[in-house]
Amino acid sequence: MNLLSGDLGCPEKRLLVCCARTRTGPRIAQEIREITAAALDWDFLLTSAAENSILAFGRKATFRSGSRHRSSSELERLKNGARANAVRCLVLTAELIKIVDLLQSEGIQAIPYKGPALAVQAYGEIALREFDDLDIILRQRDHGEGETTSMQGIGYRPRFGMVFASSTSVVPGESIYRDQKRRLIVEFHHRAAPANFSGAG
Repeated sequence: MNLLSGDLGCPEKRLLVCCARTRTGPRIAQEIREITAAALDWDFLLTSAAENSILAFGRKATFRSGSRHRSSSELERLKNGARANAVRCLVLTAELIKIVDLLQSEGIQAIPYKGPALAVQAYGEIALREFDDLDIILRQRDHGEGETTSMQGIGYRPRFGMVFASSTSVVPGESIYRDQKRRLIVEFHHRAAPANFSGAG
């Protein structure tokens, strides 16, 4: 009896569930080989993997399981999607290190969170998590001119500066900067959570 077959009738969904894990044991690896050996709706599969941010997991799981689909083009698409994410993750991680080093050199304490920091903590690999921006926590007293000057010095501009001349954000306790040319976004958080967030749930 195949794993998960009683819960998910669609082989594409079964494959996604098999792949969405950090470790692939022998039984799951066998399940992946069996599913990918049959005809699949790869357009649906890859779209769903992208929508659920698990392309990298899918690539890793199929590779480690030794999956050999009769047509390698689909697996190549999966590999290309995972590779594109890996490149993006590395670019953002390098940028995060540069920004944190810059801020600290100017006496501004900065703590990265979410993004690559969470990827390493949760999965042990930066490229297994998909993220599009960088999040950094600053002390409230470091919010303002010093933060803005530092970011503008390396090519960033306040994201909402043209609309709200006195603000870099429309969210209290948060300021957002954008490097338009490189399409990079950095969010500074001056509170761990919004003031009206109860923490319930």
